[in-house]
Amino acid sequence: MKVKIIQIFICYFAGISHLSISHELSESPVYIKPLIEKISPAPWTSLKAEDEDSKFQFAIISDRTGRERTEIFGPAMEKVALMQPAFVLSVGDLIEGYTDNKETVMREWDELDNFVEKLDAPFFYTPGNHDYSNQSMADVWRERYGANYYSLLYKDVLFVVLNSGLFDRSGIDGHGQRRGNWNEEQSEQLKWLESTLTEYNDVRWTFLIMHRPYWRFDWKRTIIPQ
Repeated sequence: MKVKIIQIFICYFAGISHLSISHELSESPVYIKPLIEKISPAPWTSLKAEDEDSKFQFAIISDRTGRERTEIFGPAMEKVALMQPAFVLSVGDLIEGYTDNKETVMREWDELDNFVEKLDAPFFYTPGNHDYSNQSMADVWRERYGANYYSLLYKDVLFVVLNSGLFDRSGIDGHGQRRGNWNEEQSEQLKWLESTLTEYNDVRWTFLIMHRPYWRFDWKRTIIPQ
């Protein structure tokens, strides 16, 4: 299986990337196609791309939290909106998190979503360790955004969003215990990844978006996609 993959994991520095891929002009509205069954809630704000010219452009947003610098993210969203990307992808660590207090987590997501509302383009959420580090935070994610890993197809380019939080089987010390079998969820995620890459192996490009790179820590792998 030949797959052209670009991995995106802007985890250790703050910044915005703006990428362009050439494509023919389209006069009608263009929609991003999620490669999962219709779900509600969903981990995105819209599927109608802000893409009316001859270029396929999208923005990538890095970490917001983990020693957050205040008064940065909000103005950054306004500047991203001025760039008029077709859509915006995040790479996680969108809230401070690391708490079992559901009210605190919900309040932090409310704050983040208020910033995201500054965008005209769709915004796609990727879970980072600050967003998805214990079962309480996982429950809030599912309640607000549904799927914690998913894929998108846009103009014959595949975008695969992974939850690197599932790679860490034991959780983060001091931040609550996980319920359920996250080991099983990780196995399911990797099976799904292999199936997705196999099914869409003839796309022009494949972008792999995740917070922590798979090889960065000593995670045990249950499946290694070929």
